[in-house]
Order: sequence, then structure tokens, then C-alpha cells
Amino acid sequence: MTQGNLVYNNTIINSENGVVATRSHDNIVQNTTFYDIEESEYRLSGDSSIRIKGQHFDNALISQDGSLTTIRH
Repeated sequence: MTQGNLVYNNTIINSENGVVATRSHDNIVQNTTFYDIEESEYRLSGDSSIRIKGQHFDNALISQDGSLTTIRH
């Protein structure tokens, strides 16, 4: 179980998924830049949750246990 962390100012390039949360709670992901992500920028599984701050969404994909949300700007 991962909880109470701050992950910030990262660049994720050429990845299947950007940020993956499994058994994760009360974490903050801030100011992340994504390039060439194949599946989802954010993927949550199980009973996971994350707080996203300082993120500009442009055609981002966020998925959780089979459901998919597309955010278009």
C-alpha cells in the first residue's frame, strides 16, 4: 500500500501507461508532462485514488478498472 506521497515535475515519454496507481491512496501527482503514451495517462486499479494538481489536460485518457474517461481541452 502506498499513501501520502507527493510525485511532482516528472516527464513520462514512450510508455504504455503514464502513472499507474495500484493499492494507492492519498497521493498527489503534480505537474506531470506526458509524450507518446499508448494507453492511459493515468490508470487506477483496485480501490485506488490519486489527486492530480497542476495538470493541463489535452486529450488525456484516465482509466479505472476497465472504465475509461477521455478529457478533451
